[in-house]
This record gives sequence, structure tokens and C-alpha cells, in this order.
Amino acid sequence: MARASTYTLLSLDRYAKIMQINPVRFNGGDEITITDGSIIFPRYNDVQGIWPQYGYQTSDAIGREDIATQINVAEKDIAAYLGWFPAPVWLEQEQHTYPRNLRPDVFGNGLTQRGYYKSIKAKYAKFISSGQRAVTLIQNVAITYTDVDLDGFKETATITAATTLTDLKEIKVYVPGKNGAKIWEIRDPKSVTISGGNFIAVYNTWQMIDPDAWEQFPTNENNGSAAGIDITNPANLLTRADVYREYNDYTATAATFMWEHLASEPIFCTVCQGAGCSACAYDTQDGCLHARDVDNGMVVPTPATYDTDSAQWVMDSWSLCREPDLVKIYYRSGAMDEDYINGTSYEPLSNFFAQIIAYMATARLERSFAANNNVMLFANTLMRDKTLQQPDGNSFFLDEGSRANPFGTRVGEIYAWKQLRNFVEDRVPHTVGML
Repeated sequence: MARASTYTLLSLDRYAKIMQINPVRFNGGDEITITDGSIIFPRYNDVQGIWPQYGYQTSDAIGREDIATQINVAEKDIAAYLGWFPAPVWLEQEQHTYPRNLRPDVFGNGLTQRGYYKSIKAKYAKFISSGQRAVTLIQNVAITYTDVDLDGFKETATITAATTLTDLKEIKVYVPGKNGAKIWEIRDPKSVTISGGNFIAVYNTWQMIDPDAWEQFPTNENNGSAAGIDITNPANLLTRADVYREYNDYTATAATFMWEHLASEPIFCTVCQGAGCSACAYDTQDGCLHARDVDNGMVVPTPATYDTDSAQWVMDSWSLCREPDLVKIYYRSGAMDEDYINGTSYEPLSNFFAQIIAYMATARLERSFAANNNVMLFANTLMRDKTLQQPDGNSFFLDEGSRANPFGTRVGEIYAWKQLRNFVEDRVPHTVGML
């Protein structure tokens, strides 16, 4: 679960798996003594051992929050370069200037010469659907912990909720009491099924650490670091979880049209004298949205009203008898893994993109890992800047293309660019960082 304040397409637990980081350590857990006296997930060969939630909780390593920040930046840079996100995202209130008539002195009617409504280019391509993200609570349920291998440690957490839904993609598990906010989703289950009218999700116990346990302060007893969390103690684990339906609400407004006031109207509102109020705000009208070119993100916002009786959007005329000045759109877009599309995977982010994001994010970290030597050596390799002479005296030849890649000149950044550049060979890329 490894919560972060920023939602990332690549979950932190999946990041740890890609980087081969001890999963218990990564979630802040301490080593575990089982019935026969053996220790599982021992500390040996770990430099620091326990991963904190925040950098200040340890004396000389990074926290999960630092990694989440870099993952988020890497995902946005990739989306800006490709023109689409590597996994589905909901985009809200994306504002565009409505297409104008070529003659500035002419008011348009919103139609092309062929009689179709005008299209706009959304910021991100691979359009999936119009609408907004919505969640509905299915059930708040108790979490069942079991010792499957009978070694004295309950390593498995199972969540079971009654449901009439049949699409696994729409059912998500969250930390309770958080209203289904995406940052509180408990991700990367070992398995998910629907059987006998029940949704069943199985996790590792260390994915159920109570987020409050991550907020502890560093102490002198732990050499200036936060202590490891005892995950054999039920007090440190969640006892319940919220199961939600997460879906695209196509009945919600997908386009909001906005009109500026005409010059014939007062320059200063008589209500607020121009300070700003509803009387001098934009005139608005709701509408729907459909795709004209899915792969390139060409979409058509249309004035419309949702009819609950017919369960469809009904086209309207412009409320001000002229086309609007601005339009805000709401939609879902992004790439989807083939296994996710055909129902054999619960995760829409493909392994291909997950690895690229993980390597690129790691390359941009500035401090060491709390991990064993093999992981540290690999992470340090990804962080190496190939334009600089290394402390060991080694230097590298970097070709002109690699030096000019938009992500940077560290090994992980160059790897990401080489994997992604074929997607944009015939297209001018977006400016990285401009979202």
C-alpha cells in the first residue's frame, strides 16, 4: 500500500518489486520471528534496513515519499513526450480556447463547413471516454488475516465484499474512511476474483500496515531514524477496508462552455464594481463530449443536456446564440495493457511502461537506498550521469542523440528515452514538463 501524498500510475509496491527491494522493509516493517525461532525478512545485508515514509525519519537515506515524487514527475514527463499517459487517467477542467472563425469580426455558429460541430485537440491522446471519475461504496468489511503456511506469522490478508458487479476493473479497495480517494487505494493485490456474489481480494499482510504507524518520529534509540513496524502486532495493521466501485460517470458534465461578456455590457459590474462575483462571471452551458480521432485526441464538445428518462445526452442549441469563447473538458485517456483489456490482468499499466518509469524515477534520486548491496549498486548505476567523470576516474562516450534526449543524461533517463523514442519518430514531441 505504501501511501504517498501524490497518486502515481506505478504503485510504490510495484516499484519495489521491479527494483527487487525487500517488500516488508519497503513498507516500514521490521524483521519477523516465526514459531521455530527463525527470522524471516532479516535485516542482515541491509545498509539501513527500514524504509521510512519521509526522508526526515531517517539519518542518511530517502523515504517512500521521495520516490513517489520522482515517479509522478517521470510519468508526467513521459506523458508530455508521448502526448499520452502510459495508463488511464481522468483529466478534469482542461481548458481550451474554442476554435474561432478565420475572420475575427465574425461570430461563428460552432459548425464546420460540413455541418459538424467543431473539434478541439485535447492535451492528451488515446481517448477512452468522456465523463468524470466517480466512486460508490460497496461495503466496509473486516480484513481476515491467516497463517497459510502455519509458521506462526499471518502473512495473508483477505478482503471479501458482497457485490452484484461483474467487472473486476471497477472494484477497488481503500483505506477505510477516506471516501475512496485514489491516494488511499490499497494496490497490487496477489489475486482478485468474483465468486458466488462476492469480490475477494488477497494481499500480503505488510500491505495492510495502518498508515498512522508510518507517522512516527525518529529517535536516538534508533540512531536518528524511525523504528521498524512490528507487523505481527495487530495494533499496527488495518482491521477494516472500504470496497468501492470506481467507474467513469458518463452522466456527469463532460464539457462546460464559457462566454465572455460583450463590450456593450457594463465594464464594471454594478454589484461588485469589478471585484468579481456571479453577476460578472462567464456565462456557462453544460455539454457532452465525443471523440473524432481517438489516437490523436481530437474531441468534439457539444452543447447538450442529460435526459435521465432516456439515459442519454440530448443536443441543445447555444444558450447565447453564438459559439463560446472557452470550453472546459472532462475525459479519461491513456494507454492500456493488452492483458488488462482482455481481462487477464487487474493492472492497466503494462510491465513495459512500469519498468521505464521505475528506472527513470530512480535515476533522479539524490540519496542512497535503504537496501542491500545488489539493489544499491543497480540504483547507483541508474543514477550515474554519463556526461560527468565518475569518482572512480571512469568516463563515458555519449553520442549526440543521447546528450540531447529530453529526459536527461543519467543512465536511467537515457534508457527511458531509448525505449520510448520509437513512439514519436514521426511526430514533434510535446515540451517535457509542460502539462
